[in-house]
Amino acid sequence: MKKVIFLAVLLLGFSGAIVAYEWQVETIESDGDVGHFSSIALDSQGYPHIVHCDRTNGQVKYDFWNGSTWEIQVIDMIGTFPNTTNSISIVIDENDYPHVAYHNYNQGNLKYAFWNGSAWQIETVDSQGNVGRYASLQLDSNEYPHIAYCDWTDGWHLKLKYANWNGSSWQFQTIDTLSIGGLYASLCLDQEDNPHISYHDRNTWSLKYAYWDGSNWQIETVDSNGNVGSYQTSLALDSLDRAHISYFEYSIESLKYAYWDGSNWQIETVDYGDAGWYSSLALDSYGYPHISHHGQGGELCYVEWDGAAWTSEIVPTGSSFPVETSLALDSFDYPHISFLGDLTNLMYASAISTGIQEPNYPVGNETQIATLYQNHPNPFNPSGAGRSPQTTISYKLSKPSRISLSIYNIKGELVETLVNKEQQAGNHSVVWNAENISSGIYFYRITAGNFSETKKCVILK
Repeated sequence: MKKVIFLAVLLLGFSGAIVAYEWQVETIESDGDVGHFSSIALDSQGYPHIVHCDRTNGQVKYDFWNGSTWEIQVIDMIGTFPNTTNSISIVIDENDYPHVAYHNYNQGNLKYAFWNGSAWQIETVDSQGNVGRYASLQLDSNEYPHIAYCDWTDGWHLKLKYANWNGSSWQFQTIDTLSIGGLYASLCLDQEDNPHISYHDRNTWSLKYAYWDGSNWQIETVDSNGNVGSYQTSLALDSLDRAHISYFEYSIESLKYAYWDGSNWQIETVDYGDAGWYSSLALDSYGYPHISHHGQGGELCYVEWDGAAWTSEIVPTGSSFPVETSLALDSFDYPHISFLGDLTNLMYASAISTGIQEPNYPVGNETQIATLYQNHPNPFNPSGAGRSPQTTISYKLSKPSRISLSIYNIKGELVETLVNKEQQAGNHSVVWNAENISSGIYFYRITAGNFSETKKCVILK
């Protein structure tokens, strides 16, 4: 296993500022033909969990970081290449246990595995024909699994299928019977546990979107301009349950992004020039999209929307032809990416921001970037008692910095992020509306570059 640390920079279109990112890139496995179709998820501590296919040994494997080292487990034996799999999807539950859906190419089955705390439990979900390709897994509010996948039994009439566990048995639905559909499916569940699926229709070469409205499936064509949606679609829902999709336009080899604004689909071409292969999308705490993909020059690329414009950078992986990316964002909105490197290795890249660097800014106190003041009023009451449900938190920046100001409870759990952006030097303040927050002791923490400071506040009823 090798680990390489790079310092990359991301240019922003204001004030000549440079956001520095420290990328850590690791080769997790390189013994044999490994790392195919990887899928990543993060646990409650932000530790990565990755599933992938080992073609050499015909295995579905699970690699996770335990806080000090990578642990590797074999989930299932599925047959050696080419009879292995072409899709694996992982989700982490509230106990930090992994759940995995995957296609067994050798048997033509959709399978589901989960860790029960001591061993892997494996089920065959669907064996009616050649099923399970492009499996995408999510857990609902009861932690029951839902899987979108492709029925490839008839290669000329592919079908998008959906399976969900209702607590006692698996339920099945065939969603789109009018298309050659189900390819590159990506599944999300909304706040009512209703499924939403993006996928590619090979009949019309279009990107499609299906969702359950509570009583029926609604199916829409999102983009039909060229050959769009092949080589991986990636779907995420924002806080309003509106869809965001990253996908590839094969016709011009570009990365595209579509989102529903409440009335219409808005479509953008984000990156050009042999870009957009195997994209993976995640939304940050502000609902802004971040996308990993195989991009220009055969590199691993990472793009994000900063609220005003798209910014893009090449992740210096040290590998050739990084593909099949999978992206997750941690609680600080920092990216974690699993991918296939050198076409045979399982690799992992993660980044943290090292703040704003101003090359011509006068040298001063490099340690004390920010001064955090006591909130006012404190204590304060979220409701009634003649007190305001709000408190003001003020701070001063000695130089332009990307800052994060977050609220934590006494257990150290993140309650809310109030600020997460670049700001100019000077005095700043933000109002925390705690109307829906229970009484107790809370901490607010500011980070700016390598500097951080924490203060305590109290909510009284």
